[in-house]
Amino acid sequence: MERFAIVVDSSADLTQEQYDAMHIDGFIPLSFSIDGKEYLSYPDERELTAEELYATLRNTKAVVGTSQPNPGRIEDALEALLRQGKDVLYIAFTSGLSGTCASAQLVAEDLRERYPGQKLFVVDTLCACCGVAALIEPVVKMREAGCSIEDARDWLEENKRRVCHWISVDDLGHLYRGGRLSAAGAVVGTALGIKPIIDLNSEGKLITQEKVRGKNNVYAALARHLEDADNLDVIYITHAGAPEEAKKLAETIKKNYKVGEIRYSSIGPVVGCHTGPGTIAVVFFGTRSDAK
Repeated sequence: MERFAIVVDSSADLTQEQYDAMHIDGFIPLSFSIDGKEYLSYPDERELTAEELYATLRNTKAVVGTSQPNPGRIEDALEALLRQGKDVLYIAFTSGLSGTCASAQLVAEDLRERYPGQKLFVVDTLCACCGVAALIEPVVKMREAGCSIEDARDWLEENKRRVCHWISVDDLGHLYRGGRLSAAGAVVGTALGIKPIIDLNSEGKLITQEKVRGKNNVYAALARHLEDADNLDVIYITHAGAPEEAKKLAETIKKNYKVGEIRYSSIGPVVGCHTGPGTIAVVFFGTRSDAK
């Protein structure tokens, strides 16, 4: 069986080492901006690192943001593989937070007409950051085992809502600027030291589920949701320039649960522009809050 190609985008927050080790065939860089200057987010962080972004956010009043993906950039990445005669599976950023997947689906419709002899599937993961990466790894293993592109697509569709994301942000102002919180809520919440506990629902959208005060309560609140995990063989902790907070979250989890492996990652600039530095999250396979 011909090996199908896997395409990912910046939302997966893969390092260059991970990208190479999994033999990912194509990459779509998503953009972010600082004071109007646009950057593209790549696994090797060639244009700007996440740490540089977070340092800027901590030390200046820079205006940051993201924009709609460039359809031409998506088309170039997909068509380059179709030209080689490959079937293509694009594992995309949640449509609940970005227009990337919708743009890719429109591009794919056109490409299927131009390459009728090949298969091209775009999967809306309804996931972000290491949640996307958690789906990519099993698909890579399935491909190595010789499964078809249809089997891989179907597995993604069947399992994408099993990826649970529980998140806390450090500065409510970033959520306000991103349209996720009212101005009054941001000001009052920051003054009182209130931290929202947010999850990604079954539509791939961020929903505030509770609010706590103080970092220790944040760690406990995030850890508590591991009760919804299918198993604790592997869980993921990701952070935005907050490695010490990520370790403290891991310590809280270990005190309450018997976890097999904890995998750490850094939140990339595309999502980090909206959550801001200090964000921490735990991700695992289980039952999303609105699917209970």
